[in-house]
Amino acid sequence: MALRVDDDNTDSVLRYKPTSCRGCGSSSRGVTGTITAKRQVVDVPPIRAETVEHRRIEKLCRCDIGTTGVFPADVKYAVSYGPRLHAVCAYLINVHYLHAARTAAVFNDLFLNPVFHIAPKRGLAGMLNGGCCSHSPG
Repeated sequence: MALRVDDDNTDSVLRYKPTSCRGCGSSSRGVTGTITAKRQVVDVPPIRAETVEHRRIEKLCRCDIGTTGVFPADVKYAVSYGPRLHAVCAYLINVHYLHAARTAAVFNDLFLNPVFHIAPKRGLAGMLNGGCCSHSPG
């Protein structure tokens, strides 16, 4: 038996109404209809990594001294990975015992993020060595 989502949890509804009578061909516009059947398609929304760019701004005072803004403490590198990516990494490695290379491939496939292959010191390996995962299988 298939799982059905109740009407309160349905994200969108598409209605398919006839435009004319199948018997005589007259217009059915303005005629009230009743729902005769429902079908549901359950899918995962498109997965896309969210990138937030942090920009440090410098302002020059009238006294001719420049003062630069400060990045947040968790933005340490030109490319950093957020807590949700760290959590997915930890989940794949610790719960599903994916090898680091396979985890990198999953990230690349799902998030279209080749940085995990290009920057090993700050990519997936950096996440592993940075303590997001309790162990790194084989």
